[in-house]
Amino acid sequence: MPTIELSRLTKTYQRGQPPAVDGIDLRIEDTELLCLLGPSGCGKTTTLRMLAGLESITSGSITVGDQVWDDSDKGITVPANRRQAPLVFQSYALWPHLSVAENVAFGLKTVGVPAAERSTRVRDVLSTLSINQYADRFPADLSGGQQQRVALARALALRPEVMLLDEPLSNLDSQLRLRMRAELLDLHKDSGTTMVMVTHDQWEAMTLSTRIAVMNNGHIAQVGTPQEIYANPQTKFIAQFIGNPPINMVDLDGDGPLAAELRSYLEARWGHGVVSQVASVGIRPEDIRLGSHAMPGALELDASVVSAAPTGGSWIVETQLGRGAENRLLSSALHAPEARVNDQVTLTIEDSRILLFNSNDNRITA
Repeated sequence: MPTIELSRLTKTYQRGQPPAVDGIDLRIEDTELLCLLGPSGCGKTTTLRMLAGLESITSGSITVGDQVWDDSDKGITVPANRRQAPLVFQSYALWPHLSVAENVAFGLKTVGVPAAERSTRVRDVLSTLSINQYADRFPADLSGGQQQRVALARALALRPEVMLLDEPLSNLDSQLRLRMRAELLDLHKDSGTTMVMVTHDQWEAMTLSTRIAVMNNGHIAQVGTPQEIYANPQTKFIAQFIGNPPINMVDLDGDGPLAAELRSYLEARWGHGVVSQVASVGIRPEDIRLGSHAMPGALELDASVVSAAPTGGSWIVETQLGRGAENRLLSSALHAPEARVNDQVTLTIEDSRILLFNSNDNRITA
């Protein structure tokens, strides 16, 4: 399977308007599953559609293996039907008047695969996705999960070099989405196909991806493994976008007790030279421990409990060091049944889990 290279890739819809995709560079490795992750309007779907050939590029290039699919300087554009990169849509896009088997065979017939081979491929891919028993049914007779499997089967039957997926699980209920995530992982592992998937769901990206490319305002903000993106966000935007519950972000120039405690701690721990560069401090809820812990260099804060809510496998505890939202911290604890409203608690945060950002919202490493 090929490596995909996007170079200075740009898409502008109207002259004078900001680009939807603004000069991005991205290398997608052979056989990996890369997620384009970001908020609505960040450019991720436009990028995927340019890869599929469904959207023309404004400038830049797309190279897949040794084939140039788009190059604005050389005037090269390979049509979508010659790209061997089927796109699986959020809405499944199945023909309602065709049976499951006919839907899967449709693309094969379009590219001229002989009838006997079409039949074999359809049978094999339906068996792979455990939907061979639905071969004669029509889309209206299938559940959402079954329809999604048919859409995946139609793409896999083409034996593509690259598979593109646009929010493939977003129309499914939460339980079915969990099952389909596992099936999609198995499918990627077994097929060895290079996959590029668009999603706005961070947990989908974190659980499925080999790597994630986080997009914002038409740019790629950071590329890395799910753990790298989570543990080492390079910007304040990424730190705030990734994580649930969301990260606690404190402006260091605030005049409340929380900002004052943080300034005092950072001065003592890393000195004025570092602190003078810091505009805001990020602390993830799951990195805040309730109670005092013998951890050298850790930050300890005395706070009172505002609320404690069970979420099934953990508790979300909101605490405050003073009045006002800017003095509150969320923590996520596996066990916090003893935390009750107005209780006084000690919060402990390991120094390595404190994230520092400058006035340009870029990460500072102390």
